[in-house]
Amino acid sequence: MISAAHDLLKTDIDSQNNMTKRYGGKYDCNEISTGAVLLADVLPGLLMKFLISAFSNRISYAKKFIFIVITGSLSFIIVSQTSNSIKWLIFTGICCASVSTSVGELTFLSLTTLYPTNMSFFPYVIGSGTSGLLSSFFYAGLASYFTPKKAILYMLFVPFLMTMAYMLLPDHNSSLLRRSHFSAIKLIDSKETEINEKNLVPFESMGLYDKFKLTKPLLKYMVPLFIIFYSEIIVHNTDVLFLHVIYGFIPSITIVLIITFWEGLIGGGCYVNALNLVSIQIPKIYREFSIGVTTIADTIGIALAGFTALPLHNAICRLGM
Repeated sequence: MISAAHDLLKTDIDSQNNMTKRYGGKYDCNEISTGAVLLADVLPGLLMKFLISAFSNRISYAKKFIFIVITGSLSFIIVSQTSNSIKWLIFTGICCASVSTSVGELTFLSLTTLYPTNMSFFPYVIGSGTSGLLSSFFYAGLASYFTPKKAILYMLFVPFLMTMAYMLLPDHNSSLLRRSHFSAIKLIDSKETEINEKNLVPFESMGLYDKFKLTKPLLKYMVPLFIIFYSEIIVHNTDVLFLHVIYGFIPSITIVLIITFWEGLIGGGCYVNALNLVSIQIPKIYREFSIGVTTIADTIGIALAGFTALPLHNAICRLGM
């Protein structure tokens, strides 16, 4: 959805005339900032992350996955079948994508705790990063031959692939996938040694306040994640590229790609390192909850970056008047 943001914000008349400018200047500006798409793609998911983290032990993995597939499919259908002039319905579809992505992130990251530590979340992180890259190129390729609407509709194969992967790939302790998070984890790897866990309060008996207290030790992982994700989005949308918009000093898109690649390495490295430390330092009975909560930090950073992008978008567009 982020890759298609610029196309989604065009009006139908603009699309026919290949014109998207509001300010009448030299910059290619939409009436609504693409930061608005970023917010629609993040805020509903952020809310879902808070809710799922608080009540995840009451919902089975299978039910969560069905919810992920339905909301993901709805997002592609709504966006692809809606006129660009009906902005509220476009944003409804984007919100569905946000909810699907966020619940999926929490669900699949939590699933990694059902496997031995040495296979835990690294495959997830690699797959997540690769999917972001490939989906952008795939959409760009489709949009080169089809209209943006058709390109988004053709992306419906993604929920289908997710369903096939969920049904066919996770054969390790697959019966546990039907259980809720923290009842399933009791049956995994009973030989693993946990230090001083006999004195810990079982997660199932915790209230919301007790769960909130579990987040305090996670702040040392969450704060760096927040800073990194907020900064990398702001940097490649303001500092360097903002100056380029004014002065046009970047001679080649290759430089932009290198900067973006470097930011991705920093963000991915911080993400992996934070989750790795959580999986090592947090007691096993709280690990599944803790990994899910830690990922809220990057979503907050992205959401704040979206709010920052709204006034910056208008300021940059006015420079070209």
